[in-house]
Amino acid sequence: MTEEDLQALDYLLWFGNGRQAAECIGTHQSTISRRVTQVLAVFDLTLRRRDGHIQITGPNSDLLMRQRLVHQGRRLLGGLPLRLGIGSGALARIESLDLPAWHWNRIERGDPAGQRVLLLEHVLDAWIGPMDATLLPHGRVEDSELTIQQLGTDGPETPLALMVRAEHADHPQIRTLVDTLSQTGTARDPGHRSEH
Repeated sequence: MTEEDLQALDYLLWFGNGRQAAECIGTHQSTISRRVTQVLAVFDLTLRRRDGHIQITGPNSDLLMRQRLVHQGRRLLGGLPLRLGIGSGALARIESLDLPAWHWNRIERGDPAGQRVLLLEHVLDAWIGPMDATLLPHGRVEDSELTIQQLGTDGPETPLALMVRAEHADHPQIRTLVDTLSQTGTARDPGHRSEH
């Protein structure tokens, strides 16, 4: 299994379909399908679609998670572009920015809970979306695994938030992203690391 094989699976989960995954990576949809099939065979896993989401099932999902952790480490070391999920209302505010270290979805994903799962599973490195979407079940904003930084608005729009894994909050590329947003007038309030 290659790094590109795992990337294909991750992008399929992130984008929800092979066409958009292929466009972001710069390959063909058939290549995505072939690579995903290889990863699933290596880890003895299956894909299924449930409630509009693609889910992985099988006895070796923990091994896949460990492999993703290694690949995320490579991204954080600058070996591959970092992955930025874009939620509702955020795309127009960042698409004009120069973010060469990042890949992001060009279509806003209105599924913050699913994007949070992708963060926790090391598929995404950061997520930007509506501040109210960062609320966890029962209206909580605390999560020991995530850091949430509120980003301001330039007008009446809903405030945005940047969500990252807590251990990555001070990573240079995450800080650069926040600084870039600050310089464009999008970042406002200091973030907080939440604990419970």
